[in-house]
Amino acid sequence: LSQPVEIRLSGATYTLTSELEIRGDITLIGTSPSGTIVHGNGQRIFKVLPNARLKLDSLTLTGANSSVQG
Repeated sequence: LSQPVEIRLSGATYTLTSELEIRGDITLIGTSPSGTIVHGNGQRIFKVLPNARLKLDSLTLTGANSSVQG
């Protein structure tokens, strides 16, 4: 894995236009579950590749869909 990366998101709603591909060790930190919202716009939000890690803290995921379980 590459060096861990920590990304702090401000309090807002983020509506995605495509899925986010996770290739390394990533931590996403929001302000609070009601303050930072990531909306999938009807599609998958994250695609975590093999040997990658994703940690989510203090945010809400909503509006996502996936044809793959997991």
